[in-house]
Amino acid sequence: MLVLHNELPFKLFAVELHTQRMASQAAVPADAAMRADDVIGVQVTDPDVLRELRIRVATLAGTFRASEAPRFPGSQPVSMRKEHHASLRSTKYAVTYKSDGVRYLLFVDGLKLGVDGFKRGFERTYLINRDFEFFKVDLSMVDLMTRTVVGEEGWKYAGSLEGTLLDGEMCVDRWLRSDGMPMQQRRFYVFDILTIRGVLVTQKDYIWRLEAVYNEIIVPRVDDVFGEIWHRQDPFQIDAKPQWMITSAREILNRADFMHDCDGLIFTPAFEPYRPGTDEQLLKWKPPRKNTVDFLVKQCFDGSFALMAGENNSRLSEVSGRIALPTDPAEMRDLAESLHMADRIDDVTLNCLHGKVVECRVAAGTDYRRPWTWLALRHRSDRTRPNHYRVVQTIKQSIEEGLDEEQLFHCIESPGNLENNSNARTFQGVPWDTTVPYSTFSTITRFTPAYCGTIRRKNKPEDDVVQHYNERADVGLAARKLSAILGLKKFNNWIKAVLINLYTPANASVLDLAGGKGGDLRKWQAQNVRELVLVDIASVSVQDAERRYRDLNCNFPAHFIVGDARTINLDELCPTNAVFDVVSCQFALHYACDTRDHLQTFIKNAACRLRKGGVFIGTIPDVRELDYRRREYSDNGGCSFGNEIYEVQFPDNTARKKLVHGTPYTFKLREAVDSLQEFVVGWNELYAVCKEFGLMPVAKANMPFKVFYDQHSSTPQGSRLLLDMRVLTNRGTIAASLKELEVCHMYSVFAFRKA
Repeated sequence: MLVLHNELPFKLFAVELHTQRMASQAAVPADAAMRADDVIGVQVTDPDVLRELRIRVATLAGTFRASEAPRFPGSQPVSMRKEHHASLRSTKYAVTYKSDGVRYLLFVDGLKLGVDGFKRGFERTYLINRDFEFFKVDLSMVDLMTRTVVGEEGWKYAGSLEGTLLDGEMCVDRWLRSDGMPMQQRRFYVFDILTIRGVLVTQKDYIWRLEAVYNEIIVPRVDDVFGEIWHRQDPFQIDAKPQWMITSAREILNRADFMHDCDGLIFTPAFEPYRPGTDEQLLKWKPPRKNTVDFLVKQCFDGSFALMAGENNSRLSEVSGRIALPTDPAEMRDLAESLHMADRIDDVTLNCLHGKVVECRVAAGTDYRRPWTWLALRHRSDRTRPNHYRVVQTIKQSIEEGLDEEQLFHCIESPGNLENNSNARTFQGVPWDTTVPYSTFSTITRFTPAYCGTIRRKNKPEDDVVQHYNERADVGLAARKLSAILGLKKFNNWIKAVLINLYTPANASVLDLAGGKGGDLRKWQAQNVRELVLVDIASVSVQDAERRYRDLNCNFPAHFIVGDARTINLDELCPTNAVFDVVSCQFALHYACDTRDHLQTFIKNAACRLRKGGVFIGTIPDVRELDYRRREYSDNGGCSFGNEIYEVQFPDNTARKKLVHGTPYTFKLREAVDSLQEFVVGWNELYAVCKEFGLMPVAKANMPFKVFYDQHSSTPQGSRLLLDMRVLTNRGTIAASLKELEVCHMYSVFAFRKA
């Protein structure tokens, strides 16, 4: 469990890396100038490559819109104003110091090989600034393919960090070595995370995300013995930024042991999602006189200097006020250094600021009733655009209405706020200083928003199912074309395609339960769905689905969950605002019919986020056909039947009994299923459970494949799909053999609508 401490000594939420690892870091003596805003890496200038990267990151972060240009997906805090004072008493906040660094997103893109051929790091790793510019850096990360760490839930590290998007700031840490030598080093402090291996986690609360940073980023780097060699070559180190409870704000501000400059506090709502763009609940506080604004300085024809702020559509507008050089010698030196004129400080004039983005603060003694005087503090070489006009007005309001230190502490430490942040209070039944367990992450998706759950294994049938589908390899398209049951696969795919087409409107949100290796991704893409959440019990299948999603270049965001829909509460793992138009379960519901509890949980997961009027569709073995074949075609008294393609085996004690819901049987299918235990799906029982959760059957809800084919093969859509999917031969007959069709006709489709 992650704990936010409210007492000294302060603890980093992950680990105090500064003291544990300082001796092993690739630090350098502090005799050469090193700045946080120094350009690190190689800037991406190719417009096509830059656009591709922007689209990729925006898609990954869930902010891409086809109708507008991709934008920087990072969350932006707002300066604390009077209207925010009440929220300090009503909202649970985590607090940290505001570093005087440079804001970046760190994007881990692709793998590279070490000299020994092992995956040791990442060749395509990028720093992304607030102007949405990309800088390629060679940053080694830990390959965790063989590392296993057992935690509270038995989770383990798996896969690379490809598709990870971190939010943080670049700082220059300075300290004295044991021999008195001053040292310095660039360090990227991670304070939030948007995605992990392509898994979008922005809808998780902040405490959960902090623990994810710890478990997935910090601990692997600390623990990796071999990686230490590679970390020494990194242009900067990666650490997690510490977080405390809000009631510790006074002690944080009074600390003097930070290794870089700090100029305020950041308040992050502890149980809120990550919000790209301006977040009115994410607050930054500075002493009123230390609030700064980034202006573009422009020299006018008359020799005066104007302060420009940004507007929409890349336009600029002039802000009332004047700019002046600082009078404090230390501030003047900082300004000269940022202009690379440290050795010519006397030559620094306002002319040197023309055309540059300059960080400014209001001058002491400024009369707020008159145009303000702003002091130039430093050149923002990391920015090409000034603050937006609305941001400038907000900061000016914050300066006028802002809290000084004592007023801030009085607001935070009031009895009401202390009670709100007490460890005795809970949030959704969880103590304030703890969080829900961090879920298992596996290598799931790339460049797609996704969510992840935990695989649960409780009984042997479940283990058999997981083992079977994890061991079943994705053979690829070429091998599938040579399959002995190719005709069967085409026929079944046509059934699913028509069923999906009938009940999936354009721009629909879809939940694919037991989605396997993503075999229906093309079908969802053809329906122009808005979003897809895929759930499957087999982690390997989910990985294959991710690869298929990437290869198909699907035009919709895909979310992936590894978990057993029969036992987990899917409602807790899905994004909080997710509402589905369609829930699909193809050839898998029979696994949930071993017990009524499993079936109820499965149907509840299908119905919990289904909107009113939404549909639950799927395919199941037809109990009527199973019972008929067992009695008519069995060679051993009603225990088994089949042909060269398939075999169904019932227990001996059921030979003379009518098949009922939940009856186990063993199913074999050539090239697909090896003696896997399934359970009879009784229509009456399925109807009753669906009714419990507001799902009512649509007209002709339970229809055998043969009847479904007869009804829809002649429709415009059905006939077109028959040709497109090559279900028919050149002669117009079904490509599947009679033995293959015997298997197909053992199934039926179903459809329920939420009342």
